[in-house]
Amino acid sequence: MTTLSFCVRTRVFSCWAFTWWVFGFYLLLHLRSPWVTLEIMQK
Repeated sequence: MTTLSFCVRTRVFSCWAFTWWVFGFYLLLHLRSPWVTLEIMQK
């Protein structure tokens, strides 16, 4: 996964903040449109 490779190349704190930011972003998309989240996860 690109997220894991991104974490390896960055600092621990940056990885932690980035992971939670993406999680929150996906959560907002899911609340607005579940189908959009499913399409993103499948790619």
